[in-house]
Amino acid sequence: MLATYGLTCEEVEKAGFKNIYRFVNQNPTDSMEQALAKTVSGLSDYTRETKPDFIFFHGDRVEALSSAIVGALRNILTGHLEGGELSGAIDESIWHATSKLSHVHFVANEEAERRLIQLGETRKNIFVIGSPDIDIMNSSSLPTLIDVKNHYDIDYERYAIDLLHSVTTEVGLFQD
Repeated sequence: MLATYGLTCEEVEKAGFKNIYRFVNQNPTDSMEQALAKTVSGLSDYTRETKPDFIFFHGDRVEALSSAIVGALRNILTGHLEGGELSGAIDESIWHATSKLSHVHFVANEEAERRLIQLGETRKNIFVIGSPDIDIMNSSSLPTLIDVKNHYDIDYERYAIDLLHSVTTEVGLFQD
């Protein structure tokens, strides 16, 4: 929802999804725990109004943790995609907390399944489905490089793509 992070909500809309509810859960100066608190509050209001049967979420961020918290405390069935992973950062603790608050787990591999079982999760509620992210990256239906360059207005020929998983507890560490 923030331009600072690429306004990715617009990508969801461009993909043609309907019934999108926009909720601004943070401003650029908020800390992670402020974003968590605001997201729990907003999602709680939203689920009270819409009364969903199921909440499904992905990953290791505070938005996923918020979904798990609201689902658990409001007694709504929850499904967590890609729990049981390791990162070595605060994300890992968020992942495990999210998993512990979830009811059904869709994991990428047997190692993640084993970790969830070690955390005390019930094997019958864990489904090894692979990684949707890797499935997408390996898909033959991805757009061409020319389509991507046109979509994002990349008008130069020489460039590099760098993927970085930030360490969220080190924000500002390398700034002057």
